[in-house]
Amino acid sequence: MSQNDEREVERQDSANVVNGAANGANGSAPVAGAPPELDRAHLIFALSGVLLSILVAALDQTIVGTALPRIIADLNGFDRYSWVYTSYLLTATCVIPVAGKLSDQFGRKPILMFGLIVFVLGSALSGASQTMNQLILFRGLQGIGAGALQSGAFASIGDLFSPAERGKWQGVIAASFGIATIFGPSLGGWITDNYSWRWVFYVNVPVGFVAFITLLFGFPAVTRLRGRRRIDWPGVAAIVAAVVPLQIGLTWAGTTYPWASAQVIIALALSVVMFVVFVFIERTAAEPMLPLDLFKNQIFTAASVASFFIGPLLLGLGAFLPLFVQGVMGQSATSSGAVITPLSAASIVTNILGGQLISRTGKYQKIAIVGLILMTIGMLLILGMGADTTNAVIIRNMIITGLGFGFVLPVYTLAVQNALPYNRLGVVTSSVQFARSIGSTIGITVLGTILADVYANSFARVQSPRLHTVLITAAAAKHPVPSDPQVLVSPEAQAGIKAAFIQFLGPQLGNTIYSDFLHSVQLALLDGLHAVFFALLLTTLFAFIATLFLKEIPLRQTIAHTGEGKPEDEQEAAPVMGAGH
Repeated sequence: MSQNDEREVERQDSANVVNGAANGANGSAPVAGAPPELDRAHLIFALSGVLLSILVAALDQTIVGTALPRIIADLNGFDRYSWVYTSYLLTATCVIPVAGKLSDQFGRKPILMFGLIVFVLGSALSGASQTMNQLILFRGLQGIGAGALQSGAFASIGDLFSPAERGKWQGVIAASFGIATIFGPSLGGWITDNYSWRWVFYVNVPVGFVAFITLLFGFPAVTRLRGRRRIDWPGVAAIVAAVVPLQIGLTWAGTTYPWASAQVIIALALSVVMFVVFVFIERTAAEPMLPLDLFKNQIFTAASVASFFIGPLLLGLGAFLPLFVQGVMGQSATSSGAVITPLSAASIVTNILGGQLISRTGKYQKIAIVGLILMTIGMLLILGMGADTTNAVIIRNMIITGLGFGFVLPVYTLAVQNALPYNRLGVVTSSVQFARSIGSTIGITVLGTILADVYANSFARVQSPRLHTVLITAAAAKHPVPSDPQVLVSPEAQAGIKAAFIQFLGPQLGNTIYSDFLHSVQLALLDGLHAVFFALLLTTLFAFIATLFLKEIPLRQTIAHTGEGKPEDEQEAAPVMGAGH
């Protein structure tokens, strides 16, 4: 079958999708590829399976953050702090566009079920890890499952509701994500303090099992579009070959090797070359993983760019705020979870409110802009936090930032699903998720590099001459003092260092040098975290600029439509329910 023939089949199938929706509304059987027509009870059951899938992935992202300082202290891996997130994000990023394309070809249900199986397996193995390298490896396996879940779940919402209805259902969707984001940090801290960090991974197993059973019996199996089903394996290989060296190069830069070193330059250059190869492959592929013609749509382009810059914010605060609370402020993992919880709680309020406003007015761009303004104010306040910051101040900053998050998060997926045809629902949804995920992947790596680089330079600068002399003498005697910030969250490491100073210098001078040492580590960590928060502020501003180009068109009241061959502002769209009232 030629490419022209396949495109003709796709055009016919697009028409069948619309006809199938119309037939279903009239009581006749819908054609293959049409969205399912479900009664209310079945719809709620199907939605429950999707929400549980979102819950299990969201729970993992939020619960790990507060446990991570204790994990690196236990497994001795501060130099690979960001890789616990990076390996997860790397594999998820590569899987998301593949899963999106496959869900258009084979249906959402098998993609979601595959994602759950792999995710739960990765969770169990992560909890059993005995070394930092094992944890990084198994987190990568988790990421494969998470990528399939993330792509399939958000596309499934597009299967079940029209764009005009999705805003009203954002409260339900937010509740599922909110359960994880509210209780995740506190639960992670409580489990870490009272049991073991390993249980922050094991807790995914029962939740994942319930989600799997619900999907198995509740989510409808839909026959997808006709024609040959091809997987763009060259595109998959190219994007993996582009993302992996980029990740490695950014991880090495400024820490393992200098930025100008041959190792870093070669890795980054290889990444650039493979991204160019990926673009060439996608331009010529019969079934491209990421159809480049999507970027002709202004809404899609603006949403993808904004999502790219939102990505680092999603995980950056979750990864580094617990380190601030535990390392700089000296509080427990439980406390760090409690003071970060308002970030998630506030986002639920504006997620529900924003969804209602979008449904009534259709003004999704304005909602996102309001959210980004609030996020910018919140990041400025976070940037001003220091060692003497109180919990009340942190909670205030979390609430302001969270209110902004809630307005922004649902907008970009909703906008692209509304602007592009139903037969491309999976690929356009996954493409925006891919942009956000690759932003998270690159962002969390860069943030980890910034933290490590600034910390090392600052620690050398802030230590007193007497402490500097002691550390050099100890290193020369082949008894170097561990100076990673992980000592701030490890009572065992602190006790060992204090005993070593006392043995080497005597009780009085040893205690003085020990206090000086801890203070220097704390100051250097604060400098590193301030640099991280400043970088997050810049990404917020870039997302704001991109959102200014997010064109608004009326929200459709039907799930399926073609839209092919029409500019985005000429596509037929029914008036938004409640608009103008």
